[in-house]
Amino acid sequence: MNNYCTNCGKELEKDELVCKNCNTPIVELPYNYEYKSPEKRKKTRKILIIVGICLLSVFFFCFGKAAINEIKINKLKKEYVEPYIKENYGNLNYSIKYESSGKCIISGDCYVDYVGGCESGGCQEYEYLDENDCKSYYFDVKNNTNQFIITVVDRNNVISVVEGRNIYGTDKENNELSYNSSIYDNSSK
Repeated sequence: MNNYCTNCGKELEKDELVCKNCNTPIVELPYNYEYKSPEKRKKTRKILIIVGICLLSVFFFCFGKAAINEIKINKLKKEYVEPYIKENYGNLNYSIKYESSGKCIISGDCYVDYVGGCESGGCQEYEYLDENDCKSYYFDVKNNTNQFIITVVDRNNVISVVEGRNIYGTDKENNELSYNSSIYDNSSK
């Protein structure tokens, strides 16, 4: 190993691969060593920092959105679903579970199944309001004897609560429907 730089003549420290004075690689470089100038190292470091910040931003955005949605769902449950159940069913023990959210159903009695038609045969497809004007949040409510859906409707920032999936509450008897996941958005907007 050389003790002095072949370019500027400065004495090299032990195991130094590049002269600190002139950035010249020493003659006896290991075969797998790739010399990078300080400018190139700074540029690579800046790129890595920018990529890291972008990835962290995306992570925190997604996490924040999920946390805000969870807070909203819990607020709807506490402020609307629980009072509705107490008012209409008394103080019975019911379990309330958030199911999904999606477009507001205004008429019909079944979901679209593009492969086989309506699921229950001979039914009328659901019709929806514009999703920008109205959003429904569906909660599955059950106790030992009953199970039903409570829908919290946010229509132009006016909240209402109905029993059933239809925002007018006219499908209370037809709650045992499965749903097409393309209609509903479980992550809420």
